[in-house]
Amino acid sequence: MNCAAAIDRIRTLVAESLPLDLADASVVIGHPSAQEDYTFALSLFVLQLRDDAAWRTTRPGPVSLAPIEADLLMAAHAPPDRWSDGTRLLEVACDVIRTTPRLESATSHSTAEVHLRPVTLNEITDVWRALGAPLQPSVLCTVRVSPMPVGHDLR
Repeated sequence: MNCAAAIDRIRTLVAESLPLDLADASVVIGHPSAQEDYTFALSLFVLQLRDDAAWRTTRPGPVSLAPIEADLLMAAHAPPDRWSDGTRLLEVACDVIRTTPRLESATSHSTAEVHLRPVTLNEITDVWRALGAPLQPSVLCTVRVSPMPVGHDLR
């Protein structure tokens, strides 16, 4: 599983977990400011990709085995009359992350984990300012994809 597949898996898990009263929400991968003003959606947006520099310096071997981490912004978008549904949409997404920290992979060549990342109001405000969009209810996650050494099986 690569980072793109892990993020798509998160999107699928959230979409499949929506209760009936939130089933009209879209769960999309894209820039959060691309959502129209009256869209009811949860957007997933990769802010940064990086390899694990500490891993590289402490373990011999090819760099291609270094874990990749992605900072993922999950943001709720809702029309003004459904603001509480937007908050609930974000709560469902957070529940999925909490209950499924290890993402399943179609192959045993890598593992993927996702965790909510604690941030301050200043940090999240800085993210939205950098995106050039108004502040929305949102959380940050870290997605970590670690290739497995040859011959290692997850089962």
